[in-house]
Amino acid sequence: MKNQPEQNQPEQQVPILRPGTSLIQLVNGDYYVGSPRKGFCFTEIQRYRFLQSCDGKKTLSEIAQLIGCESNSLIAFLESAISNNYLLLLSDQITSGEKTRRDCESNFYISHLDSHNFATASAVLFRQRAQHEILIFGSNQFSVALFAILQAAGFSKSRIIGSFGFDATQIIAEDLAGGVIQSSDIGSTLNQISKRISREHQLVNTAGSEIYGKNQPALIIAMQPIPVDYQQRWLSESTPYLVIGPVIENQVDIGPIVLPGASTCLRCIDLSATANALTPEIATLNYLTAQERIPAGVLSILIGYTQLFVAQFLDPVLSGISHPLISSALRIDLDNPCKQSHIKWQPNSMCGCGADLGEYAGGQFR
Repeated sequence: MKNQPEQNQPEQQVPILRPGTSLIQLVNGDYYVGSPRKGFCFTEIQRYRFLQSCDGKKTLSEIAQLIGCESNSLIAFLESAISNNYLLLLSDQITSGEKTRRDCESNFYISHLDSHNFATASAVLFRQRAQHEILIFGSNQFSVALFAILQAAGFSKSRIIGSFGFDATQIIAEDLAGGVIQSSDIGSTLNQISKRISREHQLVNTAGSEIYGKNQPALIIAMQPIPVDYQQRWLSESTPYLVIGPVIENQVDIGPIVLPGASTCLRCIDLSATANALTPEIATLNYLTAQERIPAGVLSILIGYTQLFVAQFLDPVLSGISHPLISSALRIDLDNPCKQSHIKWQPNSMCGCGADLGEYAGGQFR
């Protein structure tokens, strides 16, 4: 029989914090490692510096040299963290020049997929999703739950902006729903709850790294009426955006996806609605008097549909293929979610958005 490969020496092992694990310093000066539901406190500064350095780039001996201690003194910390499921050991040191901790953990996750013979296409898909920045404008339960599912689907750069303008609304008891917003979130701001959801739902852990760049977002999702100045800004920046309508007459619209200068915009729809005696003011009034709460089961269906539409729109393999929400919306009856219909619009010649009806046909562009 062939000899089993020798295990790496402890000094050559490469530790990394397990995805979903947070390392923080408490107000009283103690330290905490773990998740919001399970973890432990400690006071040793050396343990804290050790865990801080576990980024998948350094071996145990390199960490010891960085901290200024012997490798043997860190083995107890290493074994304790592994036994409590706070650390993972990488088989090889990551040397591909990643600049952030998120890159290291993404590399580890994709390597894990490959080592278990998952399709290579899946690994490529997760890498591509992690590069797309998605902005969510909204502060309701729908936006928070959608943010969680986008994080879990691999869109690590998705984030909630809140309402249009400054939004420091605190979570109240009536906001508890769907397992995403919890009782411990009462009193937290939208920014605080977003950080918790990122830690708990992300496909890979990105804590402690700056994951948002200054690049143009790949998609904006708006869950409330969009002010005209924002529409004009997105048009000038050529930023695509997806509109989620309010609940009106127990129905909700998912869509349209607006491609500035190429497909039907919201002003085109407003002009068409005005011609049909449905003015934008009436639409706004419907929004203000709309039903604010829907059953959790129906909410899950809407979130699932939205995530699938977003993934399809950002999938490079499907680029150029007609997307069902371009100049169209999926209207869902909340009394019977299986009862659905597509509402379609065409560019309006009175609008100055630049969408050319002759260039557009059924969601495909020549």
